[in-house]
Amino acid sequence: MLNDIGPDVEAGSGRITGLVRSRPHDFASLDEAMQYRRDTSPITAARPLEDQEETARGVLRERPDGRWAWKMDPAYIEQRIARGAPVRPALWPVLETLPCPTQVVWGTTSDVLSEAQAKRMVAALPKGELVSVPGIGHAPTLIEPPVLAALDRLLASV
Repeated sequence: MLNDIGPDVEAGSGRITGLVRSRPHDFASLDEAMQYRRDTSPITAARPLEDQEETARGVLRERPDGRWAWKMDPAYIEQRIARGAPVRPALWPVLETLPCPTQVVWGTTSDVLSEAQAKRMVAALPKGELVSVPGIGHAPTLIEPPVLAALDRLLASV
């Protein structure tokens, strides 16, 4: 399952670089971090609070001083700020060789994966399936009903 990203860099990559550049390094509390995530992500803001907390705990860690910091590799963050999105290897030929069933999850309002690129990916994959998540941008959380139904199909096929 490939989640809302493709071989070609699209416009949303610049937006993400801007968010990474301007985001706080840490937060006084988990609540403060969750509020920041709601303010910067409509997808997060639309989720129930329990889901927001679970996601926040997945991307943040509490430091010994009680503050909350991102779990991401600081070297990656510095590289992203300095140079933008990482250069991707030529992945189109790789897609053509994947022998396993592969689902391409596409948030229909994503600015990171366009409909055209998602459809091209599915066409390139020997056993590709497009899973559209209506009204969701980058990136689907993978707990949306269309994704869960697709995952059930995928697991039943292997």
